Amino acid sequence: MEPSLFSPNNYLPIDTELGNYQIKGVLGQGGFGITYWAIDRQLGREVVLKEHFPSGLCKRNQENAEVIPVDDSWGKAYNRSLDSFCKEARIVAALDHPGIVRIHDIFQALGTAYAVMSLVEGCTLDQWLEQHADDSKVVQDLLLQLLDILDYLHSKEVLHRDIKPSNIIVKESGKPVLLDFGAALDGLPQETITVMASPAFSPPEQYSGHGNMGPWSDLFALGRSFISCLGEKLDSYPKPAKESNQTGH
Repeated sequence: MEPSLFSPNNYLPIDTELGNYQIKGVLGQGGFGITYWAIDRQLGREVVLKEHFPSGLCKRNQENAEVIPVDDSWGKAYNRSLDSFCKEARIVAALDHPGIVRIHDIFQALGTAYAVMSLVEGCTLDQWLEQHADDSKVVQDLLLQLLDILDYLHSKEVLHRDIKPSNIIVKESGKPVLLDFGAALDGLPQETITVMASPAFSPPEQYSGHGNMGPWSDLFALGRSFISCLGEKLDSYPKPAKESNQTGH
């Protein structure tokens, strides 16, 4: 993937106004879009704007800030991506679980679409595990909470598809929240999925446009996230007791 696809030139300028929202900073850019910190001027609260900006399919017109296909040959693919983003955003917005970031609004502007999400404060999974890795019981409790979140998500037939430490925030209360449903919202043609995978965490099937993805794919990524953060610490964790087949006399 070309480094230029992740250039700051793709970002909307600070103080750009999109309806009721005013951009105050860039939180990050991934293969599926750009995430901004913004202010909801009508309600006076901080929010996160997820801009549909699939790398490789589009670019930003530097004169008017509109998002356009990289060239005419990608026009149909980009429009399919945009339509699917809006459809899937509405599905995620209907989810109701404290461990899933809330989507409050979806709107179109500048040739693309934006999902308005709650701003969640806390530390990322890797930061949290640095502080708590020595307490296996606390780590286990967090993992069980995340499995509960995935169980709910999958019961609604929604896959996250981009679970990694930076997409899991642990709040001060110790409750985890899944962020950045950009992959779930991507709507990208299957042939682009390989490019969008997160190498250290994505399951093998995500590297094929014809891979059989399902709930197991999110579980794989969650397991890899914990393994990558804990490393050798796992060797010191208590092992489950082996069941004995012996009977007393």
